[in-house]
This record gives sequence, C-alpha cells and structure tokens, in this order.
Amino acid sequence: ISNTDGDRRIPPIPSVKLTTTVGNVLTPHINPVYPYLIAYTATYTGTREAYLLDLRPRHGGGGSGGGHQPAMRLTYFDGAYGVERVVGWDDHGTSLIVATMHDDVAMEDVRLYKVGIVQNGGGR
Repeated sequence: ISNTDGDRRIPPIPSVKLTTTVGNVLTPHINPVYPYLIAYTATYTGTREAYLLDLRPRHGGGGSGGGHQPAMRLTYFDGAYGVERVVGWDDHGTSLIVATMHDDVAMEDVRLYKVGIVQNGGGR
C-alpha cells in the first residue's frame, strides 16, 4: 500500500490468466492450507462440474517445459443441474465442499458433497 497525496493506494497487482479453454468458469476458491490449489466450477463438458487447478510448476516430460498442470475434473454428476457452486474448503484444506441442485423429490433441493482432494503431505 502506498501513500500518495494523502490518499492510500494499492499498487497494481500483476495478474495471470489461469484458464484458456471454452467453458464458463465460476466460484473459484483458493485452498487455505495449500494455496497452489484452486477449485472452481466450469461448463467444459456442457454440464457445470467442479475442477481443481494445481499451480505448482510441471516437472519433466519435455514439451514447453513450463506452466502448470491441466485442470482435473473432480465431479461427474449426470443430472440436469451438475454442480451449482464450490462452497469452499474444509479447515484442513484436504476436502472441497460443493453444492448441487437435485429434483429427486417433488421440490428442488440443494445438497452438499465433501470431495477428498489432498493426501497427507500436500499431494493431490
């Protein structure tokens, strides 16, 4: 934060585009314990599903030699609704909470699912 002419200003923060594929990306959440993991929803397959992006550098394998790993699809809901949103991470940063809509009964309802993500030691 800088102080210029009596006003406090936040200097520009550089940004990087993380997703480049077609699909409406929404509700991103950074893992509070493992900040290199970002969960979000997207419509890459037509139905909104949850995805995990690991921002750690890719190792070996040739190719461009840099960048991060491609996003991993976490959910496979076959209903008309898919995943409504990523709610957030649990306190330990090892599981993701997602919300879905269902119409199995006469009225639509929201259901929460806990998806285990991080193994001991921070690997996915």
